[in-house]
Amino acid sequence: MATSASRGRPRGRGSIFRSAHADMESSSTPRRGRSDVSVSRGRGSRGRSIAVPDDEIWNPKLFACQKPHVLQDIFSKFNNFKMLLMKDISFDGLAEMPKQQWNRQFSFFCLCQTDADGDPMEFEYLDGTRVPMYPSHVHEIIGVKSEGVHISVTDDDIPDEVVEEVCRALGVKELTISNVWRVVESVVDEHSTKREQEAFQIGVVILAFAFMLDCRDREPKMPTYLLPYLISVEKLKQVNFGRCVLDIIGIAARKVPKLKRSHYSTCTVGGCSIVSQHQQMCTPESRCMIRQS
Repeated sequence: MATSASRGRPRGRGSIFRSAHADMESSSTPRRGRSDVSVSRGRGSRGRSIAVPDDEIWNPKLFACQKPHVLQDIFSKFNNFKMLLMKDISFDGLAEMPKQQWNRQFSFFCLCQTDADGDPMEFEYLDGTRVPMYPSHVHEIIGVKSEGVHISVTDDDIPDEVVEEVCRALGVKELTISNVWRVVESVVDEHSTKREQEAFQIGVVILAFAFMLDCRDREPKMPTYLLPYLISVEKLKQVNFGRCVLDIIGIAARKVPKLKRSHYSTCTVGGCSIVSQHQQMCTPESRCMIRQS
């Protein structure tokens, strides 16, 4: 039974979430209501953007598939044993997030403030101060592992054999978000087999990336780049997930100025917005500047 704690969560992360989100809410207008939960089977559609005249101010229509409330609704039903299994893979920090709807406009602003061309990438505060972002920052914010193998987050073709191995590990016939969802919500406790426990852990990682940690498309999609490491929990624990999250934010941030230069009418707000939002709100100086603006 794989329930030994791996990398522990930093103390007080729940208060970090609450403080950052409270300041964010006071400085921006939240989107009201709850967006519908839509799940795509496989890759979500990116859609096509339509160019607008050069003399117009760039104010694109924003799309995003971040749905932290979906994860929160799922995690809120977990028993103590499932939480131990999440802790074993360092994903239990996601269960500490406050149940709030994150602001799409603020997420877009944070992407615009991210310079992803350097290594490390940097975030620029309102006063022009620039600070680097490292995988350790991701660990401090959401608790995922920030050490291990640095993998590519590009959607390369995955051999059918790998997909079949992941299906066997999950106990499903077809690899879809909806099937993974059912695995995660199934009954898992101390009486479950090791295979059932590991299927749950692998499923948690897939849903976390589909609904919050990736989100580069308009609909939640399967993180195919992770599949070679999702054939077992042993392989899963090798991945530097903090690095993955930053690389995805970097891809989303580099896309924004390209769309702006071309005056596209739409923009997908991708990446794990909670990380860049926390970077914006984490200093007293930036909070003060936000409140005074």
